[in-house]
Amino acid sequence: MADLKRVPERDSRGPKLDAFVEEHFVEYSRRRHKHSKVFLAAYDLHVRPTFGQSRLSEISRLAVHQWMNGLAAQGLKPATINRLTVTIGQILSLAEDLEIPGAPERKKLGLKQLPVRPSHTVFLKPDEAARLIKAVNESTNPDLADIVAVLLLTGARKSEALNMRWEDVDFENRLWLVPRSKNGRPRYIQLGQRAVDILQERHANATGNPLVFPNPATGREYQCIFHCWRVAREAAGLPNLRIHDLRHSFASALVNEGVPLFDVQELLGHSSIKTTQRYAHLSKERLQASARRIDDVYG
Repeated sequence: MADLKRVPERDSRGPKLDAFVEEHFVEYSRRRHKHSKVFLAAYDLHVRPTFGQSRLSEISRLAVHQWMNGLAAQGLKPATINRLTVTIGQILSLAEDLEIPGAPERKKLGLKQLPVRPSHTVFLKPDEAARLIKAVNESTNPDLADIVAVLLLTGARKSEALNMRWEDVDFENRLWLVPRSKNGRPRYIQLGQRAVDILQERHANATGNPLVFPNPATGREYQCIFHCWRVAREAAGLPNLRIHDLRHSFASALVNEGVPLFDVQELLGHSSIKTTQRYAHLSKERLQASARRIDDVYG
């Protein structure tokens, strides 16, 4: 009787991390992550050198702790380290979910977020907004004024506006669908009357392109609007203003008008109220101003 071929036993320590990522995680990331290439590049640059040739069972709490210390020693900022812990955390969570032999339990690895000092956030004051609007209306880019207006009036991200399509705009219900937001899930953006007016005017003059803001030179999405933005912000006397500050300005204006933080969270599409808490000091200032009104009554 011929000997049966012996099936090699699976290593109980699990596959090497590189092998698991290549076999299971790359395609998973392409389906799940909007910026999968960036996510996988972060793995290649900062995770693979330390853990790529490690078996899954060899990735311990101590090894992760030493890895994070090494990243800090290289000069990486806490926010960057936090993003990298999310990277390795998602990889190991998938291994755990798939019941890969040797996969460690993510909750036991100590992948806690480091405290991050809030970055300086710019909010446009009314006079600054007026100067900016004047400058973008005078821009050589015929779309810049409408793009900036939509960002200020909706709190949308620049990429969301540049990729907006007519099929995703519901004028009747005043909703704009972002099919894939920053967190990879779809979200709806509420449209106020001024935003609706701007979009309806553009729709009336549209030439059949499915994009709301097609690049006139290519008919496709704008890849970059930085040059015309830089010219406009300098003309407005706001040389350090970032496009993302328009999103902050939208949020701060709502908070100053008394809109609850939970509503602002929903309007911005934040998955956690912690992200929206950066605007909490604005509501405190408004409440303090209201409290001082008692001085006129009993002062």
